Formats: sequence, C-alpha cells, structure tokens
Amino acid sequence: MRKVLKILVVVILVLANAAALALAVFSFTGEIDFGRKQSNRPNIGEKLNLTIPEDPEELKTFAYELYALANKNFKELENAAYSVNSTTTMQMSSIKLPVYGHRYFVKNGADLLYLDYSFVTNPAVATLMGFMAKDTTMYAERCFTTGDIGYMYAEKTLEPTFTLGENSVTYNADWNNLYYAKQKDKPIYHAGQTEDFEYTDQLIRPETIKNAEVTYVKSEGYYRLVLDLDVDNPLTTSKTQPNLRQSSGAADAHYTYMRETIEIWDNGYFKYFLSVDHWEGQGVVLMKSIIEYETVFLYDEASLNFSNYQYADELISMVRNNQMRSK
Repeated sequence: MRKVLKILVVVILVLANAAALALAVFSFTGEIDFGRKQSNRPNIGEKLNLTIPEDPEELKTFAYELYALANKNFKELENAAYSVNSTTTMQMSSIKLPVYGHRYFVKNGADLLYLDYSFVTNPAVATLMGFMAKDTTMYAERCFTTGDIGYMYAEKTLEPTFTLGENSVTYNADWNNLYYAKQKDKPIYHAGQTEDFEYTDQLIRPETIKNAEVTYVKSEGYYRLVLDLDVDNPLTTSKTQPNLRQSSGAADAHYTYMRETIEIWDNGYFKYFLSVDHWEGQGVVLMKSIIEYETVFLYDEASLNFSNYQYADELISMVRNNQMRSK
C-alpha cells in the first residue's frame, strides 16, 4: 500500500523563481506524533527456534526467509491491522516541503478497510500545496471492499482538518464534498487470493540486500532486521522506479538510499516496519526527497473493529447496500 508522493512539474516551476524561494524561511522540519500504538504479539502459532547465521551471505538469505514468512503469515491471518505514520520531505535548494500521512489498514477475512490522511502543517507550505498539488498533499481517502466485489470502492475529499489529542488524532473530513468516488484495484491482503503478499513494493531478496543485521530481542520475543538494500540493483526498485519517475516528472529520478528496519515476533508475525527511502532527480531544478514510513502491526480486538475508526461505518454501509457514489 505504499506510494510515492506526486509532485507536479508546475510546483517545480513556481519554486524555481525568486518569489517562491522566499518561502524557504517557513520550512517546517518537525515531526508529528499521532500517539503511536504498540504492537501486541498475536496469540497464534509456535515460537520459532532459529539460529542466526554469522556468514554475511547466509545472513541475507536468513533475513529474506524470515521476512517472507511474515508476509505469508500476514496474508493468511484472518484478522489483522496496521497503522502507518509517514513523512515525505521534498527538498529543492534550501527549501524543504514536508507532507505528513496517517493511514490505517484493517482486514477481517475478505473485508478490508483502508483510511488514508495526508496533510501539511506549515501555513506557507499549505498555501503553496493547496494551490498547486492539493489532491496529493491535503486529502482524506476512505476505501472498503468485501469478498463479494472485485474492486475496492474509494472516496476522496480534500483539505481535512485534524486535532491531536494526547494519544490520538481526530479528523474532520467533508465527505459530501467529494474530489472523487470510484473503483480501485484490490490489493493483495487475504488468503483467498493467489498472488503473494509483500508489505513493501521495494523487492527484498537475498540478491537485493546489500547489508543485513539480525538480532533476537529475547526479553520481548522478537527478531530485529536492519537491511540496507542495493539501490544499484534494478531488481530492488523494479516495481517502484517507473512510478517514481512518472509521479516526480523527472525522467532520471532514482533511489540513492534505502533502509528497511523490520521487527518480527518470534512466532513469525510482523511487529514493526520502518522504511526510509531517499531519491533524487533532475527536473527543472534538482529534486531530492526523503520518504519515511513507520508501521505498527496490530492484532488486539479494538484495532480489528471497523467501527472504532472514523468514517468507517458509513462507508461500509454504503458498500454493503450497493449505495456507492460515482464522481
């Protein structure tokens, strides 16, 4: 479910002139804390009794196989969820344009709920993005599908507002003022699908892992993988680089750094996943970007209840009663 933030070429043109460069003084480089949840170890399966190899090449294979097992287990698990906090920071010269995201993914069998919020916090950046790229930087999207339909129904509205609580975030999105309502392709997420599930679109394979560190945290019962991926191997970004070049408007856009930090419970289920990707490309000006996706996997009863998520019940009712809109 990962994606590269779409940066319109016209934004680059605006930022290239002197008036836009003056906005650099308003650059915001802080972090948004949504009240991060903690993963709870799912009470399922047997404990893995694995021996971490010392040989670097064997370690790459070990890390891949553990990652592949977690992917398989997530797909086959009937009920599971995850929460994502993301920051995409675009940099041109001294200008930094951070865009924040908050996402929920919840599945119960073949029913899938996906909520995606994207926003900026700096007033000057919000003004610029609102004028040039509102639909990719300031929006709320809600999606739902069931095993009875062959697509995922999605609705999107622009410029949601939010309020941060001590351990939560509350959104206000106007679903009566839709940017679109449409059908989207279903992702791979449940056991009834024939394709393999992989959490990240960057291909993690023994041959795409440049360096691997694997440790077992015995006190908490999980394995921690730190993988530097080989950005010079075309296989690593075979799925993502074409989209990067299309969305950035830079024909030479390419990844320059990629690290995956993955925590897997010692029964083989995902606990935590942090992806940090750097890319750059020459458009009208040299563009650089850092994309950070922090994911916590959730298995507790409250996190698996669709009704505990904002704007979910109305959407689910629309889909189940075939009252979906089109725009």
